[in-house]
Amino acid sequence: MPAQDRYGNPHDFSNSALLAGAPSIDLVGQGQFDPVLNAAHLGILNSPQTWHAV
Repeated sequence: MPAQDRYGNPHDFSNSALLAGAPSIDLVGQGQFDPVLNAAHLGILNSPQTWHAV
């Protein structure tokens, strides 16, 4: 099933987080920074790459 917008129409959300003129960072392998679950979405919080970008 494809991703859908709020009206039920198929939509590609892959660029939805991008803002014109704002910098973008590609973070890869962030699960290594989550010592408990090894999950990337939690590892981003402890990532040196993330903190360096702030």
